[in-house]
Amino acid sequence: MPDKGIGIRALKKRYGHGDTAVDALKGVDMEVAPGVVVGLIGPSGSGKSTLLKCLGAVIEPTAPLDSKRAWP
Repeated sequence: MPDKGIGIRALKKRYGHGDTAVDALKGVDMEVAPGVVVGLIGPSGSGKSTLLKCLGAVIEPTAPLDSKRAWP
């Protein structure tokens, strides 16, 4: 079986509802080829941990991961 990478399209995560809702991820697109090492950098509150938790299925995204999230 060949190695697979990661591909996500329009990933969104919103916490809360209405006027107090916070968009932690706003339509994230990302592709990572097999064997590539990626570092996530950014200020506190920019969504780094939220992205990793969605990718690891720890939390459910508001807009689902693309159905082709692993490369063929």
